[in-house]
Amino acid sequence: MRDFDAYDDTAIERLLHEEGWDRPLPPIARQKPAGWYRVAFWGLQVYIAVMLVAVAVSFIRGVH
Repeated sequence: MRDFDAYDDTAIERLLHEEGWDRPLPPIARQKPAGWYRVAFWGLQVYIAVMLVAVAVSFIRGVH
């Protein structure tokens, strides 16, 4: 594997142009997830909240 400095600048620029790395990326639109994905994400959030409460209660009982 050659060092990056061993390459010619024009060769690197030509490669970047050929591969399309010099063009801006197309815009990405936010998409709304499907119904069961939203249910799963809400379920995960509830699970995390319950686990945080359980850890907090266990910690407080352990301190006393």
